[in-house]
Amino acid sequence: MSELVTAIRDGLVAEMSGDIYSQVHSAVKHSALKCKASDVMTFVSENGRKYKPEADIDYAKALYHFVRQKPFNGSELDSGITEQIMSSVEGAVVKVLNSDKAKTAIVGSVTGSSVQGDLRTELKDDAKWFSNEMLTAAGVAPVGLVVDNITELMAQSSAEVVNSAAGKTIIASILGAATTTAGKAVITKLIAITTTKIAGSTVLKATVMGTLKKLGIAFLIKAVVVKVLAVAFPALVSMKIPLFWVLVPIIGAFLVREMLHLPKKLSEKLPNTVASEVRDNFPEIAEKFAEAMVSEAVIVVAKANHDAKRR
Repeated sequence: MSELVTAIRDGLVAEMSGDIYSQVHSAVKHSALKCKASDVMTFVSENGRKYKPEADIDYAKALYHFVRQKPFNGSELDSGITEQIMSSVEGAVVKVLNSDKAKTAIVGSVTGSSVQGDLRTELKDDAKWFSNEMLTAAGVAPVGLVVDNITELMAQSSAEVVNSAAGKTIIASILGAATTTAGKAVITKLIAITTTKIAGSTVLKATVMGTLKKLGIAFLIKAVVVKVLAVAFPALVSMKIPLFWVLVPIIGAFLVREMLHLPKKLSEKLPNTVASEVRDNFPEIAEKFAEAMVSEAVIVVAKANHDAKRR
């Protein structure tokens, strides 16, 4: 892993883990409270089929299989609230990474000291000045081969850019520049523009959502919903042989009595579970974010040199 990626990841984890927990906790609680009970009680199969809360045989079967955590018609079922919760968690993480506090942490981790003030400073229009300042401060002369290699990699993944020989050369220049007074000023601008670009992009959202799915947030949501339903409707758990025609009228009464209370119950049980999991696994999200940001920084420097060569 690139030394620069590691430094940024560690800086974010040290400074932003508490913010991640509080923002995700708040987002999940708000999302649970504002959701509709009918969404919680709607079960969605992997192929997209929805079983909405109704007193009929199909829904009785879906409810039974969901609470017993068994496939229904060959497909796993999820609660209709999962997508809403996942979206709220994604938004909370993106908000934290796009904050000025996160930008300050990133610059501090690279330059070795906290950088105060507004980090949204725009780069100078003169790309040649920027790239030459960066590389000269590090004692690395602009090399055409490095530029050409990076321009070929620009459409590839962040990991490929960061781990390429050309990428490592530019990353070394950034780290070298961080040891000089002039270089720190240039890096501040570089970090500011690349962080803002990545934090506001679909790249970050895709990274966050992909990581959340990998961490099993959807499973946690399902587990909490199952526990709430099992407590409210214990007959589903104790019943060994599902007599669905018996369940139908019971479900009808259950829907009337319990559905209105589900959002509040979930808002009490879900936030801490999800927020703790995201916080514990924040290093992975921070690493992917750092990797994307460093890749973008490498591309900015390479493109600047490429433009300079063409003039």
